[in-house]
Amino acid sequence: MAAMKPVSIGKIIREVERLLDAKELDKVKPLIAGLHPSDIGIIIDHSESDDKLRILSLLDDETAAHVLLTVDSESLDYIVKALDSRRISELTSEMEPAEATDIIAELPAKKRAKVIESMPKEEADKVSELLKFKETSAGGIMGTDFIGLAEDLTAEEALKKVRGISLDPNTPYYIYVVDKDQRLLGVLPFRKLVFAPPSEKLANIMNRDVISVNLRDDQEEVAKLVSKYDLLSVPVVDEERHLKGVITADDVMDIIRDEATEDIMRMSGAAVSEAIFTSPRRSAMKRLPWLYLHLGTASITALIIGVYQQTLSAFIALAVFMPLIASVGGSAGVQTLALIVRGIALGEVTFHDTRRLVLKEIAVGLLTGLLIGVFVAIFAYLWKGNPVFGLIIGASFIASQIFACGIGVFTPLTLRKLGIDPALASSPFLSSLIDCVSYFSLLGFATLFLKYLK
Repeated sequence: MAAMKPVSIGKIIREVERLLDAKELDKVKPLIAGLHPSDIGIIIDHSESDDKLRILSLLDDETAAHVLLTVDSESLDYIVKALDSRRISELTSEMEPAEATDIIAELPAKKRAKVIESMPKEEADKVSELLKFKETSAGGIMGTDFIGLAEDLTAEEALKKVRGISLDPNTPYYIYVVDKDQRLLGVLPFRKLVFAPPSEKLANIMNRDVISVNLRDDQEEVAKLVSKYDLLSVPVVDEERHLKGVITADDVMDIIRDEATEDIMRMSGAAVSEAIFTSPRRSAMKRLPWLYLHLGTASITALIIGVYQQTLSAFIALAVFMPLIASVGGSAGVQTLALIVRGIALGEVTFHDTRRLVLKEIAVGLLTGLLIGVFVAIFAYLWKGNPVFGLIIGASFIASQIFACGIGVFTPLTLRKLGIDPALASSPFLSSLIDCVSYFSLLGFATLFLKYLK
């Protein structure tokens, strides 16, 4: 599609809403004509359910197909359920097979089968093949348009074949060299092919040290590989190295965005599938499991306070420092957690580093605890004139900091080892755990030395 200028979408959204409320649908079409599909997608995301379909109906098939790829999960779910099989087939036929697969995969089994039956056979075969793989695997995100040429072709013959292949000119392509069974042998940049002697065979000019990924490799591992080796695209092969598809840098950008979004949502205790304009009822249902989990961990904190209520009653000044110790400890834990989750995402950290990193973060916690604890201990002593009270406060800060930094390393690395997303070591859960330890250390120390506080 032609390049389009960015617009101030907020003003257009308000005007579209006004026109839809006034039932002046005919005036919406010229208003959104010429907008980038991403901008139209944002307008649809802001619209009420039936209005999403009305706006989509104003677009030609090519634009509608591009828009469908940009809307959020809530809009996409509503639209694909509302459209009939024939219309979905028309729209997905305007997409690349990998993009069409993402849409079709959201459909119920019967509707999915009808859509595939309505597609041209070549496209239907490609989509059916891609549907065999997980959406987040290399096979699920790869494109099936690539150039695979035989190794015994000369450079001149290869160029003639390339000229006869219709491919997206905006996508960076390599020439992939294969044997008669389509097994990947090597890779050849276009530029090298163009400047090669016409009679030179591809086998002599290709790079045999080709980096590839397996069909079932996770998309996160693919993104790491492309980023590490600064690749424009990476070939996807099966167990016997048959070339099946290609993943481009554009695909990897989408992966990085999706993975980052997923981590942010999980670390905040929100549902990954929740979109910004998800209905209040559905949003509440998606968030409730995490809130109940948080309620459970917070109940442990409340139980600890209940156990030590006599200590609190005897020396009420302890309550002033409880939120301070827990808050600073929680911040330290989240700092460590963010560092470790980032290291895992970039492939810099593995489970074998656990002991080394835990010891390092414990040392960090000890240092920060001492520096903060001494300062607060002096303040507590000056406030109450009791040196034991100051020591209890300082020791509690140190204990909280050490535990927070240590658990911030151990939790995500252990989850990763168990095959669970380390982002599930969410800050709400971690903070509740640190609260428990912070209150236990403060009230425990105070109970042991209560006679010196009176």
